[in-house]
Amino acid sequence: MLLFFAYGVSTDPERMKAEMGGFLSYQSATLPDHGCTFTYNAEYDGGATTLIKSAGEAALGVVYQIEPSQLALFEQVDEEYALHRLQVQVASELVEAYVLLPREEETLTLPTERYLQRVEHGLCQHHSSDEVKRYLQRGIERVLNSKEH
Repeated sequence: MLLFFAYGVSTDPERMKAEMGGFLSYQSATLPDHGCTFTYNAEYDGGATTLIKSAGEAALGVVYQIEPSQLALFEQVDEEYALHRLQVQVASELVEAYVLLPREEETLTLPTERYLQRVEHGLCQHHSSDEVKRYLQRGIERVLNSKEH
């Protein structure tokens, strides 16, 4: 079974169908010891969800079961990101999944309201609304507290 952990706008199953040709199944998941922030992305004209290492936090997302042939598509998504195999939490167990993470640190940038709504819409399909709002607010606070934004 090949698993891919998605975060940000990719948590919306409709987007995954359109961009990656679908999936076999999906369920909510978290990535331990990672947190959310936002880095500049020209496609969104503002910040896009990025995960960073953060002890004790858990990044919200969804794990998709995909076909092996789809893995190559993820490698081609953006040359600034690399695929990693990490342990993600699904229900009460840790499972290995592929995760796209930035190759190097980027400039922290606030997301547009439209982008933030898209991320919230996707995450709320898998996690509680209150949990999602707190999670995204922590990501925004990281940007606001950064010296580089």
